Amino acid sequence: MEKGDEVEVEMIETSKRMVVNKVDIQKMNPPKFDKVEDMAELTCLNEASVLHNLKDRYYSGLIYVCNFLLNMF
Repeated sequence: MEKGDEVEVEMIETSKRMVVNKVDIQKMNPPKFDKVEDMAELTCLNEASVLHNLKDRYYSGLIYVCNFLLNMF
């Protein structure tokens, strides 16, 4: 629900709902992008999405490695 510069959000972990200012939130990716290997595929590429993806991959034992420097030499 949007009301001017405010929007109602729901916390996934607790199902708690709260009203926050639009500038204080970032968009999230659809569930199909959970634990995606190439983060360039994220539809919403922002700090929160990258950190969330890294955390999910870490706790699932899916190490994220960037090897583009290896291909340059």
